[in-house]
Amino acid sequence: MGSTSTYASKEPVTPTLVSMITGEIITVFIGPSKKRYLIHKDLICHHSEYFRTAYEGQKGLWENPDQSVTLEDVNVDVFNIFVHWLYTQDIPCKTYAEICYVMGWNNSDQTDFKSDLLKARAFGHRFLALSFRRIVHDIYVEGCKIKAIE
Repeated sequence: MGSTSTYASKEPVTPTLVSMITGEIITVFIGPSKKRYLIHKDLICHHSEYFRTAYEGQKGLWENPDQSVTLEDVNVDVFNIFVHWLYTQDIPCKTYAEICYVMGWNNSDQTDFKSDLLKARAFGHRFLALSFRRIVHDIYVEGCKIKAIE
């Protein structure tokens, strides 16, 4: 007879597409302008221990009935990178045009994507999104391989 361990893995079960799209939506307001994002709760909780604890903990960090959170000190461009990764599991860094499209920039915008990657890594650390943080770090270390931004 095999023995069973009483240790339970803390890694959350990956939400299925159906359970995610039929599940709850939370509202996240970002930056001083409070840009509104509607995010699938199961998805963000799966990838961020911070949000998982906040929404699924015994009392939760937020007890507001509208399931929203405001993060005024988070940069909108950094959160855009996170949301893009959250839904695609990809960081947009193949071409400058791809970055502009994903980030919602005009081609004339002068932005430092590598700086945003560093900020995104700090975001991943702060909000305990460890897979996101690791991927962003690896891309930054590799130099992101973007000719137009170097």
